[in-house]
Amino acid sequence: MWGMISFIDVAQCCGRPPARKWAMAPYRVHILDHGGNVRYTANFKAEHDEHARSHAELMWGGSSIGAAYEVWQDNRLVHSERSRGG
Repeated sequence: MWGMISFIDVAQCCGRPPARKWAMAPYRVHILDHGGNVRYTANFKAEHDEHARSHAELMWGGSSIGAAYEVWQDNRLVHSERSRGG
C-alpha cells in the first residue's frame, strides 16, 4: 500500500539520548518505482543532510518497495539513489 506518513523524529527513532536539544530540519523521502514515479512519500526531521540520507536509506533499504529513493529538503534534492538492479 502506497501512501504518506507524518513526521518522524530521526534522533528519537535512532536511539539518540535526549541529553541535548538537537536542531532538526524537515526532510522528505520519495520512494520511486521503475518508471520514476513517486509511489510513497514520508516526511521526517533530521539534524543534517547526512542523517537524512541515512534515515531514508534505512526506510528504503534497497528492498522491493521501490526502484529508487530521493531525499528532499524543501525544493532541494539532497540525495538520490537507484537499486543495483534498476
